[in-house]
Amino acid sequence: MRAVFAAFFTLVWAGAALAQWVITKEDDAFEGDLHMALSAEWGGYMAGFRCREGKPPSFVYMTPESAETSSIEMMQRMPPSIVVVVDDQPRLTIGTEIEANATTGKLTAITFEPEVVEVIFAAKNAKKRVAFGLEFMGKVYHSKSFSPTGTTKALGGLIERCKIDTPSG
Repeated sequence: MRAVFAAFFTLVWAGAALAQWVITKEDDAFEGDLHMALSAEWGGYMAGFRCREGKPPSFVYMTPESAETSSIEMMQRMPPSIVVVVDDQPRLTIGTEIEANATTGKLTAITFEPEVVEVIFAAKNAKKRVAFGLEFMGKVYHSKSFSPTGTTKALGGLIERCKIDTPSG
């Protein structure tokens, strides 16, 4: 998976990719294929959903900030949340874990919470924006709006490939 992220970021930072959502697959004969729907924006931000068939999806949000060990440790003691706004819908707050990305060393939030499914379905139908940020101690940091271009195809493909059920409610 590191190779997929590295290749994707190389394209984005080199200016060869547009800020749209794409879907990709990493072949894995042992754990099942890993499917990812990714988007990156100028400035080093990346948002992505990933899943394996029959397993709950997760969400990854990478910032351009270098992850210092002391910052990570502090944030792990006082866990932040990922905040999400799709179009003009109400803000959704999801608990998250923070780490330094193994490939880039950048501050990265990862969540496996059930609300990820809600975000996937909402973002799939986005018309205006899909915005993410990190909320820490009541303040939002690293707020970034991503274009909805490609969400229908990329997230629809993720839903189909991983057999993600429509959220109830």
